[in-house]
Order: sequence, then C-alpha cells, then structure tokens
Amino acid sequence: MSMTLGEAVALDAFKTFKLIAGEKGLKEPIVTVGMMDYEMGDMIEKNFREGELVLTTLVNIKDDLDRLGEIVERLIKVGAAGLAIKNIYIETIPQSIEKRCNEANFPIFVFHDVFFEVLITAVNDLVKTQLEMEDLEVQIDRMLSGEMNRFAVRRLVQQLYRYFGEYVQVAYAKASEV
Repeated sequence: MSMTLGEAVALDAFKTFKLIAGEKGLKEPIVTVGMMDYEMGDMIEKNFREGELVLTTLVNIKDDLDRLGEIVERLIKVGAAGLAIKNIYIETIPQSIEKRCNEANFPIFVFHDVFFEVLITAVNDLVKTQLEMEDLEVQIDRMLSGEMNRFAVRRLVQQLYRYFGEYVQVAYAKASEV
C-alpha cells in the first residue's frame, strides 16, 4: 500500500500546487521528498532517487532558465516522482519541456505560499502512517490465522485500540475442547 504522488498532493499542505505537466505520473508512487538548491549535472543523479518528489525554487538556474530541460531529463532518468517549483523565479515552463514531461509521465507543479518544510513533514507523516497500517494489517492476519499466542493478541489489541479506541471495542474468543 504505497502512496501515490496524487495522494500526496491531495494533502492540505499542497493546496497551492498547480499541475502544469505530466498528469499521468500522478499514479506513480512517492517515497520521499527532497530539496534541490544547487545540484546540476551528475549531482542530480547522486542526490535524488526513484520515487522522490523534488522541491526547488530553481535558484541554481535563475539566470539561465534554459537549463531546466537538462534538470528535467536527469530527474526522469533517476526515476524521480516529480518536480515542484516554488514560483519565485518561474511561473511556467517552455512548451518543449511540458511536452517531454507529458511523454514521460513526469509531473511538474508550480506552487506558492508554503514552506518546503511543511510539505516534507506532511509527506513523511503520511508515509509513516501508511507503514504503520501495513504492519498492523500483517499482525491482524497473523492473529486471525491463529499464529499468535494470547499475550501477543492482547498486545496487538492494545496497539489497535490507539487507532480505534473511541469507536470500536475488541473481543477475542477461542474455541476450547470440552
């Protein structure tokens, strides 16, 4: 149950995001968020990874925005989830880059009025919650299959209670031979 980029940008922290290219890439998984400040050339491949949403102001190319195509190509090569540009130096992208992003299903967003840290925290919190839920699903499957002793079941129920406590009561019964 991995999170898609579309799910991430649906979070409230991303409300100022405007998708400008690569809409089909919203279905791809996102595993982390990173920031691009000065990275160019080979540094992109070294500093970013598959499934990473890259946040930037493009300060590194603010005086030479023609280099955006190279950045996009390298991020596509790495398998990055997408590029989100804070609109300090750029409001839109050239049509040639938009076309390439659409071909590669590589989303590019423009956004404003939100700090990078807020976006990073929102995604990391969601990823952490999803990982916890996946672990709980495995534990519930183990419980239902009878693999757990009563102490492990009790521990699991206590852990589940933290998520559902005010809505659900849990009971565990096991048939015994008479």
